[in-house]
Formats: sequence, structure tokens, C-alpha cells
Amino acid sequence: MLFLSLALIALSQPPATPVRMGTHGMVLFGGGDGAPTYASHIPMFHAPHDLQLVLQVSLSHPTWKAPPSFSDQGYTLVPEKLDLTALADGRLTAFKAAVFRGNFESGGVELVKGAEVKVQKVVLVKPLSTATPAAPALSYLWLPGGFLLHAITAPPDFDQVVRVKGGSNPAAGTQVTLPRPNNGDHRLHDGEAVTVGAATVTVERELSFLVGPDFVVP
Repeated sequence: MLFLSLALIALSQPPATPVRMGTHGMVLFGGGDGAPTYASHIPMFHAPHDLQLVLQVSLSHPTWKAPPSFSDQGYTLVPEKLDLTALADGRLTAFKAAVFRGNFESGGVELVKGAEVKVQKVVLVKPLSTATPAAPALSYLWLPGGFLLHAITAPPDFDQVVRVKGGSNPAAGTQVTLPRPNNGDHRLHDGEAVTVGAATVTVERELSFLVGPDFVVP
């Protein structure tokens, strides 16, 4: 997609010092039945968290066995302190993280510390700014494996990941726009049918819903 290409070009100049150093929590989903595993950065509209970033990842640990899928319910992870810009532009390809069932900021249960997270692919990168105009309609981005990610634009906005079922396999980042207001009250809900590319899919499960501008559990 155009925004991905432009964002990667903008991020490709190696900085002399870390740009977005911090603790960057992520929503973890996917895996199982051949689906990719994804880590989606929980953003904010200010540095150092001002990126909507999705990574395709793999997880490993010497004594912990990951569940067959991270799509049966919500999962999150808390990486070691790192530079989000280095992660987005491909200079950082692995990090350690704690993995939680549920949201780590809202009653989540820690499953393991020190899991090795390897970045297989940078899937989506979108810088966020309070100066960006709000989207006029509800919009999602397709992620291969059967997931839709809400496209974040302007504050307060919201972050949502849903799992879908149905026969559609367009390119990562394919945009899906729905003719209704771009707010959490009108977000996709379980059982709803959505047209993606040339196919219709059905929302099977909401895996994460966080309310901006601080992107917390409502």
C-alpha cells in the first residue's frame, strides 16, 4: 500500500540515536491452522508511541510451549525496552518479551517472561499525528490469515483487531471502508458480514478493543 511504502521510506534513514525508545506493549494474535502470528503495537498520538505498527513474528522459549493459536481470546506482550523506529525499519529483528493472556494493563495473566520474539516481516507501518484529519468513515486493514485491524487516524480514535472467517485472501493492508461513523460505537461486532476484496467474510471474534487517545481497555 502507498502509506506503507511512504512510511518505510521515511523511516529508512538510520538515526544516530534511538528515536522511539520505550516500553512498547503489543496485542498478540494469529497462529494456528497455518495463519501468521502477529504483534500489533499499542499506539498513542505522541512520541515514543506514535506508530501503528504490525509485525509478523514467531515466539520461542526454552521451557514454555506457546498455545496452538493466539486467536481464541485476547493476548498481549510486553517487550524489553526498545527503539520502535529500529523495529519498524527492520534494523531490530528480535527482542525478549513477557506474554500475557488478556491485557497486561487490565488484569491479564502473565504466561511467561523472556520469550524470544523474532520478526519475520514488517507488515504495516503508519505514523500517527494529532494533525492528521479524522477519517470520514470506518476503515479497516486486512491481514492475511483472516484478521481485520482498525486503521487509526486522528484522536481519540480506537484500536481494534477482529478475527474473521470466509474465503478472502487479498494482499496485506487491503483497505475495507464501511459507510458509517468512524468511532468505537460503530465498530465491527461478532457475526457481522463484511466485504473484503471480492469476497464476503464474517466477524468471528473481537480479539482486542482499546479506546484512544491513550488506547486503554474501556
